[in-house]
Amino acid sequence: MPVYLHFLGEPFVEMEGSRVEIPLKKAEAALFYMAFEGSANRNRLKTLLWGDRGEELAAGNLRNAVYILRRILPDNFVADRKKLFLERCERDIDGIPDLADPLKPVAPLFFEEPLRGFDMLGISEFDEWISLARNSIRALIADRLRERVLACYEMELRDELKNALSALLSFEPYDEDSVLELMEAWSSDGCVAKAVSIFNAFREKIESEIGVSPSERAQEFFKRLLASQAPADARSPGEFFCGRKREIEEISEALSGKRDDLLIFFIHGEAGVGKTALVSRALELHALENNDVYAARPYQVGEKYPYSSWSGMVLEMGKKLDERGISVDSTTASVLSSVFYDFVNESGASGAQDIALASERNPVMLGRMLAGVVEKLSRGARPVLILEDLHWFDQRSLFLLRAFLSEVAIPLSIFLTSRPEGVPTVTDLLYGLKTATKRRFLQIDLAPFDAAETMKFCRAFLPEDVISLKGDDYFQNKSAGLPLLLVEMLRVISGNPDADPSSGLNGVIMGRMEDLSPLQSEILSVLSVFGVGASVDDLASVLRLERRDIDGSIEELLGKKLVRETQGAGALLLDFLHPNVRECVYNATPGFKKRDIHSRIADVQGARYSPHVWNPALGAILRHHYAMAGQTVQVLRQHLGEMSFYITLNHDLFPLVEDRALLSCSVPFSNREDTEYKIEQASDLLHEINAASPDTRGTNIAENRRMEASYLEIRSGYLISWGEYREGRVFLNRAMKIAKEYGFDEIGMYCLEHVCHHFLQTDDGARLLGVGRDLLRLSKRIGRENHMGMALRFIGMSMLLGGDFRRAESVFRRSMDLFEELGLTGRRYTLNLLASLCYIGEMRQWVGDLDVAMEHFERCIGRCGDAGLFWGRSHFHAHAADTALDMGDWRLVNSHIEAGEAFFDIRRGGRCSSLFYSLKSICDARAGRIGDALESLRLGDSLSSIGKRTWRAPQLMACAWIARMRESGDVNLGGGFPEHESGFYAAAAEKLYRETGASRRANFIRDSFLREASRISGMTKT
Repeated sequence: MPVYLHFLGEPFVEMEGSRVEIPLKKAEAALFYMAFEGSANRNRLKTLLWGDRGEELAAGNLRNAVYILRRILPDNFVADRKKLFLERCERDIDGIPDLADPLKPVAPLFFEEPLRGFDMLGISEFDEWISLARNSIRALIADRLRERVLACYEMELRDELKNALSALLSFEPYDEDSVLELMEAWSSDGCVAKAVSIFNAFREKIESEIGVSPSERAQEFFKRLLASQAPADARSPGEFFCGRKREIEEISEALSGKRDDLLIFFIHGEAGVGKTALVSRALELHALENNDVYAARPYQVGEKYPYSSWSGMVLEMGKKLDERGISVDSTTASVLSSVFYDFVNESGASGAQDIALASERNPVMLGRMLAGVVEKLSRGARPVLILEDLHWFDQRSLFLLRAFLSEVAIPLSIFLTSRPEGVPTVTDLLYGLKTATKRRFLQIDLAPFDAAETMKFCRAFLPEDVISLKGDDYFQNKSAGLPLLLVEMLRVISGNPDADPSSGLNGVIMGRMEDLSPLQSEILSVLSVFGVGASVDDLASVLRLERRDIDGSIEELLGKKLVRETQGAGALLLDFLHPNVRECVYNATPGFKKRDIHSRIADVQGARYSPHVWNPALGAILRHHYAMAGQTVQVLRQHLGEMSFYITLNHDLFPLVEDRALLSCSVPFSNREDTEYKIEQASDLLHEINAASPDTRGTNIAENRRMEASYLEIRSGYLISWGEYREGRVFLNRAMKIAKEYGFDEIGMYCLEHVCHHFLQTDDGARLLGVGRDLLRLSKRIGRENHMGMALRFIGMSMLLGGDFRRAESVFRRSMDLFEELGLTGRRYTLNLLASLCYIGEMRQWVGDLDVAMEHFERCIGRCGDAGLFWGRSHFHAHAADTALDMGDWRLVNSHIEAGEAFFDIRRGGRCSSLFYSLKSICDARAGRIGDALESLRLGDSLSSIGKRTWRAPQLMACAWIARMRESGDVNLGGGFPEHESGFYAAAAEKLYRETGASRRANFIRDSFLREASRISGMTKT
């Protein structure tokens, strides 16, 4: 077998993938000598390694080394009387010729120092040989890299050319021609700043190490590059990067060359110290056309809703996917869209995830999905992620950062920034991190400028006489070395050398505003209250002016470098240059004026807000402005509006919402944890309002009571929908009492609907009939025809529960007729119309009229499709599958279950009954998907726990089915769920089916499970 010798880096011997230890260091040195030279003369080895020991001792040491090598490498080491050599020997340096091929990667090991550590032996003659061997290896690598450069030119491989030249300079750092070629390559790609950086580093190196300067030719080329970079008069203090030489070098060293690791840069320092500028400069110097840059910054105003800090970055990734025609799997599209507003467009795929009970939207799952998205977008390049201001990140955004870094498995550069207060949290997160790929972590504590850097910056913009007048210490003392304050100081002094900006950043900013027109000052005040970038149109609306009235003033503000243009939410926005500048202006605005501006901004932004369209950023900012304007009641109204709509879409099987609203809404699934958090927020606001609005205020009492009743009604309906009847009725009774006392008929109507749902879910037909009639009378009196249709459906259900199928069908058709009439007037409630048709289909199925039942369910499915709705389709497919089961057509059962699964869409809400999961668990088990079967069975068990017989019966049947497969040995469930034997579940299922009138299914359960169980039991007794 061959022996493999590693010359590059620390030398070691390897056989069959395992390291071979050579106990004697000089024996190992002899081995590498003979492998490099081809063979070794005994006398030459004695002189090289033991020349200071005398002939006899040297000969003895050589014999000892030969013995060790022969013992360890019996099949490879050969020794005769004069020479020593190796057979079947391979070396890493044998791969050097491949460096000439630009299509083959340059492995990092070629940059390692050859034979590192052998010179520690302290033998002068052997050290001399090591030096010659190293030089020979390096020269060979350099020669092949030159060939690689020529091949890159011939093949027009521009990116690889830069890499090849950079690699060549690692071996020949003083080669001026290669430096100029590399500068030319970068400048040709538009990266002049990178070319300038290369020249500066080269000049500093040769001047400090060999005492020479670049040639006149090189300096002329450098001057031409500087001239092309930007005209001198175009620079202003805020656009000029100065200092940070050490930090730039650290970042540049990490970014340079080909690397396959995860680079994490954590830059922290106080506000205004230049963290963002440093990141921008580093990326400017290392710009690559194939590298995508994605940035995230948390909102500095408003509530920090979960994962809000990532929203801008993830939205940008979604746009890139769309632009490049890259698709992600449906689950990823749905889950990410349910967390990040508008991640995919309306044509994006939907996910086959559970709508009612999805709980997997946790940081670990999101981190894994985002890592997959970044990998798809990378296109083999090295993406750059910038996450700024980690001290403002919400908790779940930080958890997501940790999960993402743990999951991402491609080379990536990540820049993180924070103020000092966020450093402990971030360092704890990073230092305990386990990543899927190799990781390099660079932490930079960015300090203010020292005196030399401050003066260098000042001399770039101020005449020497002004600097002399002020004195060198003046600028350092007044600015404390903070670049942001220094920039503002220089802008003031540039316009007025006699100015004395001695009152800190706030004073300097306010001083710069003294010469502004009243309109310009007003624009800045309004912009500061916005808190985030604002469009010119929005600014004009808040100022109650036409856009043309403020365009000129905004242009002047841009020219004065007080504001800047930036992109956001697909529009061009106006924003301050730095959050500290915004804060200065905001703090200087009188409180009464800020309150009024907050109110006007809320009016402008509220006009584009709707609970139908999920936009958490807009919702959070709108609540912020309402709160800052002292309009707590508006905050609560917004909460209640969102809760009502979200709960209706997420937790009602047939939401009473018009088709046009369903088709236009974008409300993601909210799990119980999210929904209950919103409910608690509303409760806290309600207590706050009641505490601030005692009865003595008179005019606000009725409105406050209305909101209290609305809150109680919404909360009770939510609890009842999940089978929490006792607690739900407590809230419901309180809401009904307030509604009756104050005449809130609409709220009273909603309360009656919740009572109907309670009796429907508990199969209490008698009481359902009475409350349904009350609901019909009330909705008719207040003119709510859509709710009249729902009331008729409840009345029909009461008759169905009583076994009077004929009268039930008659009432269901009256409900359908009413919704059809509403549709003729443009108010279409397709889902509620079809709900009654579905109940008629159920009754036909129970009495054995299977063809008619299937026709009804297929009609429901078709009408949903014609209307473009996905709500309800999974439910209708489930009933069609259930009917196909009665027909004995398993192909049709599977077809409808698969079709029903395809219409789940976490991005836009909706739910399904437990019937779907019960049947799906049977289909999964029959197909051998045991894990999926048990998961579906658990979901069905949770949903059917509300107690509804028509939901519990198929769930018990599914449990019996899977339990019997376990008993017969067809599947191995490993114990646990389902807990009981098949006969237990089958008997309970048969009983419930008979109670609901589904005698055909009850007989099927008896024949399929109970008789077989009795037969087996009798055989056992015999």
